[in-house]
Amino acid sequence: MAITLKIVEKAVARKDFDFLAAKLADKLQKLGWSRDDIAALADRIADRLP
Repeated sequence: MAITLKIVEKAVARKDFDFLAAKLADKLQKLGWSRDDIAALADRIADRLP
């Protein structure tokens, strides 16, 4: 299962960030990322916000 640009664009257009986060987390877990790794990525993204 790939996360296509179309899925990302639709989620962003609808401001459905819960859906987007769930899709990303699911894909990362399937790639072997731990829950802690995904949480650390979320923290790093949040740190980059103005």
